[in-house]
Amino acid sequence: FINSKNKLTKEISIAVKSVYPVDSKYLAFASSGSLGLFKLNSNGNSKWDKIYNSLNVKNQPDFTNIIKNARGKATIYDEQSKTIFYATNNGLFAVNSEGTTNEIELNQKSITINKFSKKENLIYAINNDFKLFEIENLKIKELVLPNSIDKNNIEKTFLPKDTKNSSISL
Repeated sequence: FINSKNKLTKEISIAVKSVYPVDSKYLAFASSGSLGLFKLNSNGNSKWDKIYNSLNVKNQPDFTNIIKNARGKATIYDEQSKTIFYATNNGLFAVNSEGTTNEIELNQKSITINKFSKKENLIYAINNDFKLFEIENLKIKELVLPNSIDKNNIEKTFLPKDTKNSSISL
């Protein structure tokens, strides 16, 4: 963790793939072996305190695992629905601040997502096959792209940059 003066305050040994701010207290993270929340500080209350405290292990006070036994690919937070989305090798999962976890399926099948992007209230996702999806109201749908868009460059040519927060993918 790095403080406001760019000083390293704590180092945690996990292979983080993606982080996304949830609020001023927590960051959602996706790593090789777990997906959860990093606690940035103890200031004030957060809607995420309940899930963080219920899952926190005393010997790792700075983070908690929400989804275990999965390889994390990416994460993003939707302020409107107060939901964290986690992309894993086992599928796409939505977690709310009460700790309810639901798999988001496409046509009643698990879907593997690699990256997320966001513009205003719309969340976009891309998979290994360079297919583009939109997530809205805890549902996912594939977007049909015009033939003029090269699927190999879909990230650069189509996925919007998040204008409010930035997802950090490593």
